[in-house]
Amino acid sequence: MAGVPFVALGPHDERPDAPVILAWHSIESPGSEAEMAAALPMATLPAWRVYLGVPLPYHARPEGLGDGRGGEDDLLRSVGRSVVQAADELPAALRALGEHLPVGGGSLGLLGSSIGATIAQLLITETDLEIAALALVSPVIQLRSLVDAPGTAADGATPAGEPSPSLADRLDFLARIRPLCERRPPPPVLVVVGAEDQRRFVDPAMRLWAALSMRGAADRSALVAVPGMGHAVGGDLGPDAAVAGQSAQALHVDRVLTAWFRRQLDA
Repeated sequence: MAGVPFVALGPHDERPDAPVILAWHSIESPGSEAEMAAALPMATLPAWRVYLGVPLPYHARPEGLGDGRGGEDDLLRSVGRSVVQAADELPAALRALGEHLPVGGGSLGLLGSSIGATIAQLLITETDLEIAALALVSPVIQLRSLVDAPGTAADGATPAGEPSPSLADRLDFLARIRPLCERRPPPPVLVVVGAEDQRRFVDPAMRLWAALSMRGAADRSALVAVPGMGHAVGGDLGPDAAVAGQSAQALHVDRVLTAWFRRQLDA
C-alpha cells in the first residue's frame, strides 16, 4: 500500500461508513504490523483495523537490538527519523487504502504502541486529519526517554550522533501538548501504561494525561494501568488468549481498546 506494509482486518458487515482505526507497532513486542494485528485485533469491533508497518532501521528492530551496531544516540536519531518518515508516508497510504479497501465514509481513530504512539502523536499535532479518537499504549511521549540517560556534553552541546534539538523537541509531546488541547473538536485520548513499566515511560504518560485533564479535557481522556505489564504488550500466552500470539496482558489491553473505540467511534 504505497510502499507501506500493512495488515487490514475488516468489520463483519463491511458497511461503507464503518470507522477506520490506523495502528502502528512498537520496536519490540508487538514489533511488526502482523504482530500488532495478532496482539490487539479488537476482533468484535465493527470497524476497519489497519496495522501499518514502521520503517525501522536494522539496529532498532528486535533482531538488531543489542548487536552493537548502533549506540544509544544513534538509536534515538534513527528512531526519530523513522517516526517522521512514517507520518510523512500516511497521506499516500491513505489514498492507496481507499483504492484497496471499501473505506472512506467512517470516522478515523489512531492507535500506537510505544514508538507507534509517537507517530500517532506527531500526526495529531502537525496535521489537520479529522481524528475522532486516539489511543496510546505504553507511549513514548518524549523521544529522549528511549534511553535511560541520553548523553549531554559538559558545555551543553549535543553529543555526536544524538538527535538534533529540533528533532528531539519535535518529538517531545509534553512540551507540545497545546496543539492537541486546542484541536477543534479535541479528540478523546486513552493512555494505557504497564503497571510494571519503567518510570521513564510511565511518568511522561501520566503527566500527559494530567495535563489533558487540567486543560479541560478530563471528560475526554482516560488513563488505564495494566497489572503485570511492562513496556511491551507481549509476554507469556494467557490460558484464555483470543488468538495465537496474544499474551494475557495483550488480551487485557485489547479489551480496553475495544471498549474505548466502540464508545468513541460509535462503532
